[in-house]
Amino acid sequence: LYDEAIRRGIDVEELVLSTLINTLKPDPETLIRIRVELAINYLNEGKDLIDKDPVQASEKLYKAVEEAVIEISRRVGKWFRQSWDTANHLHVWGFHEMKLDAEDVKDRLPDIEKMIQEAQKIALSNNP
Repeated sequence: LYDEAIRRGIDVEELVLSTLINTLKPDPETLIRIRVELAINYLNEGKDLIDKDPVQASEKLYKAVEEAVIEISRRVGKWFRQSWDTANHLHVWGFHEMKLDAEDVKDRLPDIEKMIQEAQKIALSNNP
């Protein structure tokens, strides 16, 4: 089933997460905290992969930002959306097209880190 889901372009991790969220129905603050924790995990995984596997690093960094974008872009402003564009570039050109090398990914890393830090700050301010 896993291989078939991947073949069809289904993000299995996101499917499992969405199913759990729909089943458990956490409150909005908890949901934001969960998404930020996932973003931090993806960020760390992506950083670790940059020199070893820029393709997978691009995808992990994209997923880090994808998690952080939930509800936050409306609160933060234009720079946040521009960083989202950076993450999307990593997703398309680094992961899907496999055209970015480690230096290309490293050049974009500060935008990703800034987004995740802002998301973390917002999540923590909502949860005293």
